[in-house]
Amino acid sequence: MKINPLQSRATLGTYTMTGKHINPMKPVTLTMIRQAEKQSISKFATRLGISRNTLGLYEAGTSRIPPYIALAVTAIYRRLEVME
Repeated sequence: MKINPLQSRATLGTYTMTGKHINPMKPVTLTMIRQAEKQSISKFATRLGISRNTLGLYEAGTSRIPPYIALAVTAIYRRLEVME
């Protein structure tokens, strides 16, 4: 039985992609992960390579969380980031 890649589901962290449809990470999820890491907004923003204000907008739900930030946050949460 062949599986159509556009109909199959691939779960990536906290959002699911079905073809071109993306359900982005919710602001509360981002906030909970940051708090689980016991980091301030400033330190977590630096870790993600974004400004403190941008992270604040994401957590407040004012700005949509881009997929690459959702993936980075998921990698941090799952301890997949590169150790230096």
